[in-house]
Amino acid sequence: MINTVYSNIFSDNEIILINNIINKELGRRVIVEDESFVNSTEHNYIIKSLNGRMMLEHLPMPLNIFEKVKNIVGSEYRGLGSVYTEYDPKHNGNPSLNMHYDRFNDNLCFDYQLDSSTVWPIKIEDKEFILNNNEGITFMTKSQYHGRPEKIFKDGEYVKMLFFFFEKVSNE
Repeated sequence: MINTVYSNIFSDNEIILINNIINKELGRRVIVEDESFVNSTEHNYIIKSLNGRMMLEHLPMPLNIFEKVKNIVGSEYRGLGSVYTEYDPKHNGNPSLNMHYDRFNDNLCFDYQLDSSTVWPIKIEDKEFILNNNEGITFMTKSQYHGRPEKIFKDGEYVKMLFFFFEKVSNE
């Protein structure tokens, strides 16, 4: 299950619903282009737009959408939340995502490609994975080194991703 690519995740109607939620959040949140807000706790009210990336953290997601992903990752995981990220040079620079380990808990991430006008592989450890629209991949955020290879985006190129985060349910 880890480092597995899954295809045809959502129906056309579910993708429309997800896009409507994203557009609603884009309309109600404030864009912040200041690095001092990078670690802000105001996640529900701001849009982080920095270094070629725009992020909507704590994106509200209908239960049926989250459950569809949970059915893929398995019942041993509990949903934590979702984040929308758009990589596009219009967001203050060329997008980049250097190889890294996440700082917080070793959660399972389901990286879902909502839409893209270019190919930009996800690299997990030393293997690259190419996602098409409506595909996703699972990996562990803190224990697996991950990122994207360097790429110079052309005008009009973008990658729109949803990250669904899960934690292992304790047997205690």
